[in-house]
Amino acid sequence: MEKKPNPFNPRTQKQQAQRAQLTNLVTTYQMLSSFIRGAYFSKPKNLSDYNMFIQENLSRIKVYLNKVEASRKACIVAPYNISEGRLPSIETVAQGDVLRTSLRVPRSFQITDNTTMDDVSMALLRANPQMREGDKISILHLIQHLPEKGVPYITWKQYNFTLDVNSYSTLPSKFYNHIPKSLFRVKEGYIETEAGIETGGVAYVLSRGMGYNMQISTQSIVLTPDNSIYQEYSCEEKKKEAAGSYRVIAKRKTITPKKTVITKNNYFYDFILRSRKKISMKKIAITLVLVFGVAMVAQNNTVGQEKIYIQEDIVNLKLQMQEQKISEMQKSVEKEIGMQDKYVESINSRFGFWLGLFGGLMTFLSIGGSLLGVYLVKRANKIEEDMKEELAEIIEIKKAAEKELDSIVTEGKEKLNSMFKLEERTISMYNKLINNPPDNTQIEEQSKEQKEELSSYIEEIKRKKPESEYTAKDWFLLGYDAQIQKKHKDACSYYKKANELNPNDANTYNNWGNALFDLAKLKSDEAPYKKSFEKYSKANELNPNKANTYYNWGLALANLAKLKSDPTRFEESFDKYKKAIEMKPDYAKAYYNWGFALANLAKLKSDPTRCFEESFDKYKKAIEMKPDYAKAYYNWGFALANLAKLKSDPTRFEESFDKYKKAIEMKPDYAKAYNNWGSALMQLSKLENNLDSRKQEIETLLLKANEIKKGAGFYNLACLYALTGEEEKAFQYLEEDFKNNKDKRNRSDIENDTDFTAIKENLRFRQLLDKYFPEEKS
Repeated sequence: MEKKPNPFNPRTQKQQAQRAQLTNLVTTYQMLSSFIRGAYFSKPKNLSDYNMFIQENLSRIKVYLNKVEASRKACIVAPYNISEGRLPSIETVAQGDVLRTSLRVPRSFQITDNTTMDDVSMALLRANPQMREGDKISILHLIQHLPEKGVPYITWKQYNFTLDVNSYSTLPSKFYNHIPKSLFRVKEGYIETEAGIETGGVAYVLSRGMGYNMQISTQSIVLTPDNSIYQEYSCEEKKKEAAGSYRVIAKRKTITPKKTVITKNNYFYDFILRSRKKISMKKIAITLVLVFGVAMVAQNNTVGQEKIYIQEDIVNLKLQMQEQKISEMQKSVEKEIGMQDKYVESINSRFGFWLGLFGGLMTFLSIGGSLLGVYLVKRANKIEEDMKEELAEIIEIKKAAEKELDSIVTEGKEKLNSMFKLEERTISMYNKLINNPPDNTQIEEQSKEQKEELSSYIEEIKRKKPESEYTAKDWFLLGYDAQIQKKHKDACSYYKKANELNPNDANTYNNWGNALFDLAKLKSDEAPYKKSFEKYSKANELNPNKANTYYNWGLALANLAKLKSDPTRFEESFDKYKKAIEMKPDYAKAYYNWGFALANLAKLKSDPTRCFEESFDKYKKAIEMKPDYAKAYYNWGFALANLAKLKSDPTRFEESFDKYKKAIEMKPDYAKAYNNWGSALMQLSKLENNLDSRKQEIETLLLKANEIKKGAGFYNLACLYALTGEEEKAFQYLEEDFKNNKDKRNRSDIENDTDFTAIKENLRFRQLLDKYFPEEKS
């Protein structure tokens, strides 16, 4: 057996360098995609945001990552073009150890800790005539990290504010509560950064709403004065080192002399075997050149497609290489077919020559050699027939090869088109979710259409890709789908795999935390709660400007506090809600859950009044932000009723009725509101000793609750009838409640409920408790 030498894969140095360069751009786009989406005004409709970003930066950003760095998601801050539009650019240049912008303010104007958003907006509008009220300024700060172990990576922060002197009047807000002083200070009438900001790059982008469209300024990232790593990763030496790391060595192939045809090419080999007896050895050799030309190119095409999704960051490069392979395949096979055409022409030419020669001989021999002439004529006819048969067979092989080529090219293009569409759909679906990031309650509130769309997409991923080729985005979407289906363990596993492929994605950590939170609630287990805090912390570290991360973190802390009756955890949750509201002042859900946590903390206090009063303020704020917030009205009423019961305060009871009424106006089928309104009215009636006169009103509310949702009012109806001496009805509704709501009750609470004092001595009461809540035998 002989062995072929190990030649290098024929990938040119230019292709290797481009691959080394492209991986950094792909990782950067993935990180900044939420900002870049729609940021290129001149983008053709048939071009994606990703392709536009690559087109704008591939020729101008020379950052080269070797294969190891690319596989570990290394990323370098560079002067990327991140937007292109018609608005005037905000020029930013390095001056000494600061970055100075072309944004101006009146020379007498200074920004202090007490300066409001309105003040800054007014100053910028006065000094920059190209700006209009309502324009938005976005500040992007890309931070370069250089860990001692591992590869360089980037995190980024984005700060936005609108030039509107009225937008913050209802909630006066300090400017430096929203925009860091290090990126926006005044010096000599210009806006600039402070010295020593975190190494990386900064961009100031102006945008303006124009009806349904958005205008934007053309901007690039400007490197901080101390950023030297970009030069290190863009030098010629780094280019050669990175390109070399992508060089692929062809595998050794053992050739067995007896095996003329590769097994994968049987569909051509079978055709040759059927014709072998009729074709000369010379013709077989020619045929094999043609057939193996097609088969080898087809095989290369197949190999190229097998790993199209190995790494997300080079998927688009591989798709481009696939297109190039198909083009090369066409050229190669067309060249082989052209050679066969020349061979056919050669045979025809020789046939004509010999036919002419035989014609001349026949003329000569007709004079004196008729016998020899007859022999030569027969021999010529035989040669003619044989050559025509050979020509016909070669032409048939040529047609078969052309047909096979057309089939391979068509199939290859169809697969490429399918892969392009799947990748575009992946990015679109992912961006849709991260640009409207869910809090922990919103995942459960997804519409049926959204759930079906995501489920359909997940099925397509599973059908078209093996797991070994899933990207980080694929695993993220699988995790999100599992959360919707309440498969919390699966969701955690999928987010973990997404994190392994892209450890710098804050969205993955945030959703991973949500999945752990869901698992903790299901198991009433402290351990998953603590793990969720770690994920929220990491998400916040990677992107500290996401309000919903703080909100989810606060929600998880409050739930653990309630589970463990831990005042300290409640206080920690308040801090997270506060942070969320600082970033998003109209965050109604944060105000609502802050109020809910305060009401739960009140139950742990010897004097709960202060906590209850603070919870009322939070519910009020939530409703100011969202006037139709039925749950806020309901829980406000519930907290008022609890305080009223503790303080025996009829006024608070009356206030709670008003809140329950408002909740029902917003949500007419609110069974809980009807039930607790009836319960609160019953407590007030007991306090005022007028239960008989208000019995019908209470009964109506509780029966309405039952009508909306079976079992919602059973327990309180049992209490009502026990208090009014109607024992039969009391036992009837008590047993119905045990049947429908057993998981919400416990024997101790029922035995200690004073509303059942009149029927506790009845044997039937004890029998019901023993039947549904049997006492454990010691």
